[in-house]
Amino acid sequence: METARNLRITAFSDKGATRSNNEDNLYVSCWPLINPLSLDSVEASETVEYTSDWFVAAVFDGMGGADDGELASLCAVRFMPSLVEKLARKDEYTQAELQDILHESKTEIESEIRKEATNEQGQTPGTTCCGFAMKDGWLVPFWIGDSRMYLLRKEKLYLMTKDHTVAQEKIDQGEVSENEAKTLRSWHYITAYIGDERTDFAVDKGFALEPGDKILLCTDGVSDEFTDGQIADYMVQPYEEAKEEMLNKIRESGDDNATALLIEYISEEEQKSAGVKRIERLKENMLNLFTNKLK
Repeated sequence: METARNLRITAFSDKGATRSNNEDNLYVSCWPLINPLSLDSVEASETVEYTSDWFVAAVFDGMGGADDGELASLCAVRFMPSLVEKLARKDEYTQAELQDILHESKTEIESEIRKEATNEQGQTPGTTCCGFAMKDGWLVPFWIGDSRMYLLRKEKLYLMTKDHTVAQEKIDQGEVSENEAKTLRSWHYITAYIGDERTDFAVDKGFALEPGDKILLCTDGVSDEFTDGQIADYMVQPYEEAKEEMLNKIRESGDDNATALLIEYISEEEQKSAGVKRIERLKENMLNLFTNKLK
């Protein structure tokens, strides 16, 4: 029997204060796909009862300039339902098996990117990805590039991913501290991404999600704009307030596209009084929201 999991989901994706377009994107397995080519800014919030075998959420940061980065991230999003279908073949996977599934999806996405977005110079754009797959409360983070996942548990913040960047390699080798690395030009030099066939996803062994846990998936437009301390402060707040404060700051001074997907596993006590809406209602609301944005 499937276990109902009550999740509070809040998200935004915005072009920021200085960029002319939004190359970011996001995916939640119970939401309609988002087309960034039409939307410079998206906001959405909902509390849902989700009973699917597998729940997948992810954010993407397209790279390549002009429309290319947008197309790359959109190609990745379009293949996320296929990833969910692959996961549905079994109830449990080893870490190595999940790595193989993600590698297969990455290869498919890269083939699609080459068809749709290779520019006149023969260069293929790419995209980062950071997300998780969850079943029966067991959550497995996966990522490639410098988009991040944070966990807030009992008001303590944990970074659950490690950036695929030249700067992170220097930190790992003890050449510089994290604070020093942030001043380097190589801070944004990515060493792995969807679009580079030589690299692949990192997959964590996973952990059990606990009631009250809050997850933040974000692109570097968020993690660069705010310190870890500021991110923790925002995540402690009610999600609507956190979303509005972060988004206002990004629209005011953010020099990059910024996407954040915040998901909270609602505690048992709160479940009883939250008035949780079923997934069918969520889909209706989300479709209305995006339809209105496109008008």
